[in-house]
Amino acid sequence: MSFGEGYTVQRSMTLPNGEYECIIRSVEEKQGNYGKYIQIIVQARGKKGWTPNMILYNERPVVGTWKQNNTQVTEDDCKRWDRQLTTFFDAFGIEPGNWNYSTWVNKIGWCKVAEQYDKNEPDHKSKKYKELFPFVKVPENVPVAPMQQATAPAPFTPEQEQKIPF
Repeated sequence: MSFGEGYTVQRSMTLPNGEYECIIRSVEEKQGNYGKYIQIIVQARGKKGWTPNMILYNERPVVGTWKQNNTQVTEDDCKRWDRQLTTFFDAFGIEPGNWNYSTWVNKIGWCKVAEQYDKNEPDHKSKKYKELFPFVKVPENVPVAPMQQATAPAPFTPEQEQKIPF
């Protein structure tokens, strides 16, 4: 058999931009060039044959350490990481702070596929890629409580105004 004999064209079917109900197929903690990360493989429900998608979360940053772009990690970086993981937990109905990955498998949640631009490119527009974001979907049939009108406090009486120290 020669090299390439029997080859047939097989293209990956990537999800178009939009919102999808997804199921977690696997979760694995790995060691990369820049530290630990978790790799979460999700698949859009009802889309058999479509390429599964991957969500990656690097290890939580530590304030004062150096990032890849030679800037220091700030408290805001840590808060951003916390928000992203909280959104993931909420989107898939996982108890926040549950690091037992085996309990994540087969959880169902919502993800959004959106086109992003490579921030490392000089014009930030030349290279596009698709990214999958977990998000919390609010059911459309759940009634939202109406805003209550705040009541203004009663005006001061002349006697009360005289007692104000300024």
